[in-house]
Amino acid sequence: MRGFIMTKTPQLTAQMEDYLEAIFNLCRYDSTARSRDIAESLGVHKSTVTAALKSLGQMNLINYAPYEAVTLTPAGKSVARDVARRHAALKDFFVNVLKVDEKLAEGAACGMEHSVPREIVSKLASFAIQMRGCPRLEDDGGAAGSGEHGKECVSCLDQEAALESLQQAFEK
Repeated sequence: MRGFIMTKTPQLTAQMEDYLEAIFNLCRYDSTARSRDIAESLGVHKSTVTAALKSLGQMNLINYAPYEAVTLTPAGKSVARDVARRHAALKDFFVNVLKVDEKLAEGAACGMEHSVPREIVSKLASFAIQMRGCPRLEDDGGAAGSGEHGKECVSCLDQEAALESLQQAFEK
């Protein structure tokens, strides 16, 4: 996907989104990220990280200075959070609905998070939540809320609040 232009920020490539997501994930445990940790997280050389950090800094998505820790700006955090949400939703769908191996699901989610439209990811996430709560999934593999459970399926109907919350998170 090298050079693929993202819709959120016109100049943002899939690789740049990966850097923002890595920084976002690293900052969850510590309030900052270091170049060597970013390189290790993405499996790239530190020199590659430096070039990417300079670009992201020029775009005002990160606070970057050579030999200093990196933090996300509010704009960078917004983009990174969106990428992380898409990644998590796709991986969850692959693992919990399609029953794909977790390692394979991780790789597929990482690649698709950049190109699948937000609306589709939101609907996949909603479907995954519905499927997780439907007893028919375990009984006979039927669709959530279908068949004898239909509109009376309390387990399926209880998922509505979670679905609304998830959809609102994607609309922000």
